Amino acid sequence: PVRTHITTNPIRLYIMMERHMCLWAYFVLLCAVSCLSPVARAQSHPHLSPASIGFLGLPWEDHQVYENLRVEGSIPTWLNGSIYRNTPARYPEQPFNSSHWFMGLAMVHAFHFGSTPEHGVVYTNQFVKSDVYKAAYLDAWEGGSSNTREGAPPHPSAVDEFQRGVGETVYTPLQHMKPSGRIPRSSEAGSFVQDDGSFSGNSQVTIRRINGSFLSNTGVWSNAFDPSSLDTIEAPFQYHQDARSAAALDPWSAPEHAHTDLDGTVYHYVYNFDKLVYQMYTVPPYSRQRIAAEHVIPVNPAIRMPLYQHSFALTENYLVISETPCTFGNGWNEFRFFSSVDVVWHVVDKRTGAQVMNFTSDPFFMMHHVNAYESTASNSIVVDLVTYPDVELLSALYLDSILFNQTKVASAIASARLQRFMLPLDKPGSHIPSGTTIASFTGLEFPTINYAAYNTQPYNFVYAAGMTTPDAPMWNKLVKIDISANDVVGEWTEPHCYPGEPVFAGKPGSDVEDDGVLLAVVLNSFTQSSFLLVLDAATFTERARVPVPHNHIIPLGFHGRYYDNATPWS
Repeated sequence: PVRTHITTNPIRLYIMMERHMCLWAYFVLLCAVSCLSPVARAQSHPHLSPASIGFLGLPWEDHQVYENLRVEGSIPTWLNGSIYRNTPARYPEQPFNSSHWFMGLAMVHAFHFGSTPEHGVVYTNQFVKSDVYKAAYLDAWEGGSSNTREGAPPHPSAVDEFQRGVGETVYTPLQHMKPSGRIPRSSEAGSFVQDDGSFSGNSQVTIRRINGSFLSNTGVWSNAFDPSSLDTIEAPFQYHQDARSAAALDPWSAPEHAHTDLDGTVYHYVYNFDKLVYQMYTVPPYSRQRIAAEHVIPVNPAIRMPLYQHSFALTENYLVISETPCTFGNGWNEFRFFSSVDVVWHVVDKRTGAQVMNFTSDPFFMMHHVNAYESTASNSIVVDLVTYPDVELLSALYLDSILFNQTKVASAIASARLQRFMLPLDKPGSHIPSGTTIASFTGLEFPTINYAAYNTQPYNFVYAAGMTTPDAPMWNKLVKIDISANDVVGEWTEPHCYPGEPVFAGKPGSDVEDDGVLLAVVLNSFTQSSFLLVLDAATFTERARVPVPHNHIIPLGFHGRYYDNATPWS
């Protein structure tokens, strides 16, 4: 909200009216030339990607609450919880198209089901008010920046409140890469923490729940939000830890994804660039106590530094790190891929954090693991993941490429393959040249499973986003893959639609793997609107969709989680 000053001085009123009439005339002319909105102006560009509307960002103070949303179809009565989505929703870098998709300021979105019958299905959103957001907010006001949609700089009345929270912190969006340039304490390379230890980083990738706290996350950064209103309530989220764990877990970066085991224990690890190791830690169920493992994990000896990893795998007894030969860079286009260096698979005892064996494979790059488990039949660890031949994906996801170079983006995302690697437990140190491709399919990404019941266990079904054709400008369909049949057994696609990650919500009490629904936020670039899609996970048919009113656009983003109201963790 913007405060408005009202004057009763007749001379000032006359001057203001005359000035405003001129301004209105100018505004009308400007609207006629610009087709009324930056979105329409952008889409008039002859070479602009049809998916571009999903990346143009939201206003600084965008906060929507829509109750009793219209439901087309039928939502299962047992769906009694919330789906939370994390997306980049504004790009403060100048010029706008120099930003990277991974760099946008975090916004949490939620669809609430059944919590209050009188309110029906509710949609709401909020920016995560991290110190990175606050500093960018101030920069926009002081510098007069306005680079996306209706994103005018904040009103001065709001600046004072943010100024108190930001202090002298200097903003940089590179909080999860090897840093350079503008950082708060140059004496601690990689640290973006203020001297009082209170700095909170941007957290735009995943959703997690720790001891009842709902978190948005990126690497080492987590910020807590209210699960109903999505207000930021603790930034940064502070784990409890003893002195040993605090010292061991001080490094500045970590994979974006953590794992929650079937018993509720959270597993994660950090990169230590001083000691050149990886350090695992756990968070026990119903706790926010972070406990560093007793041992550390060595890095790839061929490169001798921690390498970029977006995710890892978990089994009943092991944590599995797929250490691809990709070094960090000062920009995503500066990440370096060593095509002559093997992937190293670190198999880690998840009780102690000690590496118990390793394996190698021919080089590949990856972002997302699907699942992993220990197979007694083959005496091996089975690891399913999405691989790429190189790191072209990282440079392709700059906004300049997404908006204006569809060929580059399509080529990069179409090179993805769902693959299975078998790590033989009776042959530690062996070389597995390559994985087996599962259900040859174009451009699969954002893979999900029935995570609450089948993570670390043998399973059959993968759900993911994909491409209808190799030249699609972005992921534009959803698929269901039956691994045992090695085939795609379900597809959903619709013209002009770009679905996000399909999130599985299982039917309570069912022990059937695909008995549930998939929840995916979909952007329709033709109608310039978003809706929540509800697919039957077994038949892959549409059960319902929930349009977001007033053509509100949910930006294309990354990951989400569904939490049932009765489940202590997921």
